[in-house]
Amino acid sequence: MNKGIWFAIILGTLLHFTYNLSGKNKIVGYFSAINESIWEHIKLSVFPILIYSLYIYINLHEYINNFFFALGIGLLLSIIIVPLVFYTYTKFTESPFLPFDIGIFILAVVIPFKVIEKIITLPKLPFIFNLLGFVLVVLIIASFIKFTYHPPNHKIFKEGEI
Repeated sequence: MNKGIWFAIILGTLLHFTYNLSGKNKIVGYFSAINESIWEHIKLSVFPILIYSLYIYINLHEYINNFFFALGIGLLLSIIIVPLVFYTYTKFTESPFLPFDIGIFILAVVIPFKVIEKIITLPKLPFIFNLLGFVLVVLIIASFIKFTYHPPNHKIFKEGEI
């Protein structure tokens, strides 16, 4: 999974710029940051984790247990870590600080990958766990698709809101 961490950090960094580099292509916007909101920055960790995890599953599925449960929990952790840490530190600093923001991104990659690694090496859990994990993954992807261009009226979706 260490390769996955590096993959996700590099790809996530690139995804910060791909929307504008693509000429604001709508399809690219579904998995790239389209603005500077917290929600859009969550994509920078979620989609690289998703891509690398699927790559690992395709190539090593016979050695992996609990894949969808692990992936669902990992993606959910990433979604929780970014706003939780960001809003906690900006409560005290009253403004974002780029080195902290980069650290949050790295945490939102490393912690989920470590949790995914732990869960996929556990003994096989009952089927319901993978089913729930699969549903969670689908809901997460659907949320990014829906909220990219039609965000709710909440500060996490607004550019520059802390």
